[in-house]
Amino acid sequence: DLLENPGQLAAQIAGLPVVESATPRLFASGIITSGTHTGGVRIVGIDPAAPASAIYREGMRNGDFLTADDRDGLLVGSNLAEKFDLATGDLTAWNPGADGYVRSLAPAGPTVYAGGGFLHAGGQPRACVAALDATTGAATTWNPGSSGVVDALAVERRHERGPQVHA
Repeated sequence: DLLENPGQLAAQIAGLPVVESATPRLFASGIITSGTHTGGVRIVGIDPAAPASAIYREGMRNGDFLTADDRDGLLVGSNLAEKFDLATGDLTAWNPGADGYVRSLAPAGPTVYAGGGFLHAGGQPRACVAALDATTGAATTWNPGSSGVVDALAVERRHERGPQVHA
């Protein structure tokens, strides 16, 4: 769950005698696909102007930070960019178009399993859980449905009948 007043909490922490600076950060996990490469990523939401975010500003080699109202942009770190052979300004088109929020992604070969609070994903009706093509983002035929929000997913790939998805 998110904090209600992260700025206020950061200000209280920054006021402690042993703390030099503090700022709220949002951490999430995700997946990135480019060509035949797919990998997990850690997504960090920061205030780029905050003194505590200096490490991110100093680590940026090229490009610009995103603005607060940018809902489509993604800033990729240099290690990940090198792994996926991405350059500044490259666009990635993978977007399964979930009509709600996605809380969990689990890659399994050519498929990415998604869980969250949505009714449609990959262009098809999917109740809170979906299997999506890792290249196109289109929904596969797998459609177990869920009676509630899916907070986490795990894929067991060694099952004799194919991947077993645990929500």
